[in-house]
Amino acid sequence: MKALTKSGIENCRDNIRREFTEIRMVDLNLFRVFDAMMQDHTVRAASRRLSVTPSAVSHALRRLRQSLRDELFVSTESSMQPTRRALEIAPIIREGLEKLELALVRKEPTSHC
Repeated sequence: MKALTKSGIENCRDNIRREFTEIRMVDLNLFRVFDAMMQDHTVRAASRRLSVTPSAVSHALRRLRQSLRDELFVSTESSMQPTRRALEIAPIIREGLEKLELALVRKEPTSHC
């Protein structure tokens, strides 16, 4: 096993920092688009679900693809099929969106009568 040099260690740290920075910079709305695409498999249906234009969905997908460095969905004759990476992250993203929705639901105060 080869020992890392001091510059090698710094390169690793820089790569890790860059990845964290990129994740922090991702617009969380892009994950709503991803989730809609996972459910509907077409840009048009996802756009209806989200009440945005198909162009807005396409642009959001492009930005998410760049951020995650994966194609995420591949066009076929009749739909957009998720890549392996999309299938891996889909349940985690769905769960995260559900948790955010729950966190934002206003709970009625309980009375202490």
